[in-house]
Amino acid sequence: MFGCGGGGGFPDAPAKQPPQDPGTLALSWSLVDSAGSATTCGSANAQSVVVAITQEVTGEQFGQTFACSLGIAVSGSLPTASYDLTFGLYDGSNTLLSMGSAQTGVMVIPDMTAHVANVVFVVP
Repeated sequence: MFGCGGGGGFPDAPAKQPPQDPGTLALSWSLVDSAGSATTCGSANAQSVVVAITQEVTGEQFGQTFACSLGIAVSGSLPTASYDLTFGLYDGSNTLLSMGSAQTGVMVIPDMTAHVANVVFVVP
């Protein structure tokens, strides 16, 4: 005789976990001339700062572009992970003017904004 209910059968599958909330990156930048003196985006003919964001484990890449004149910005949502960041300063013709120092191992945590060290661009 076979019956239903009250025991036996297959165990319940483990509950699927909801995806983690994303986090963001906050960054700031400054420009200096070759003598180390502060300069402006206008003086350097700089239009945009491009941040290349690479997830360390998967190699997945994201990009963010900000107006140079802002001086500070917050990225869009990023999955929780550790990231490597590179920074480029471009003019209005998308010509690279300067690269900032790369930053590695920047951790993005759910519902938090990770602060990146100030990026300095040296311009001619």
